Amino acid sequence: MKLGVGIGVVGRYVDTVVPTVTSIEVGAINDQVIQIFISEALDTGSTPATGDFSVAGTTGSISNISVGLGTSVLVTLDAVIYDYETVTISYTAGGNPLQDPAGNAVANFSNQAVTNNSSISHPVIIDSSDTVAFFDSALGITKDGSNFVSNWADQSGEDNHLLQATGTNQPLWSSTGVLFDGVDNLMKCVAFTLVQPEMLYLVLKQVSWTSPRYLFSGDVDGTHGGVSHDLPYGAMCVDEP
Repeated sequence: MKLGVGIGVVGRYVDTVVPTVTSIEVGAINDQVIQIFISEALDTGSTPATGDFSVAGTTGSISNISVGLGTSVLVTLDAVIYDYETVTISYTAGGNPLQDPAGNAVANFSNQAVTNNSSISHPVIIDSSDTVAFFDSALGITKDGSNFVSNWADQSGEDNHLLQATGTNQPLWSSTGVLFDGVDNLMKCVAFTLVQPEMLYLVLKQVSWTSPRYLFSGDVDGTHGGVSHDLPYGAMCVDEP
């Protein structure tokens, strides 16, 4: 009698498939979260640092990165993205890269377009042939790492930007607006001729007041001709130049 012995070799599958970005959008979760969709599930134990990503085209800064169950990465900003903004996002792997459970890493990417499905619109810029300046806390803000503002760009096209080079005099930007401390925070345009009569629109929240403190002045030294807090009730008063 003859016996036959068969030996089978069972191969082990090794995952070498590199996960790729399939789409990027904002607005699906909320208007502060950019969702990056990946072609396969990711390693939830490897979450990149906020500094591994950068966002352009909006004023918000990245505050959190989340790699959850499923096939997406959530990049949260500290301010909303408006529906008219053209936003891009970039990624450079750091110590904890985006990768699948087998260790295959997502490739770095630069200036990838974000599909903007934000639900938040913004008022149209007040514009006419006589508009000399238009400022919006959601647009044209130049700030340092602590959110102190050195340049607030004029959106009217007249280039009458608000400037402040001295750090201790710079107001503080947040997602809700630009906060002036009521003591020595101020921003000024380069001097230009403000033709009379003038019309001024302000949308603001008065947190506290001290008399006299000017909210706006058309005078060179910033102490006359504008809108101020005044006694006895903290009312806003309009002064002649």
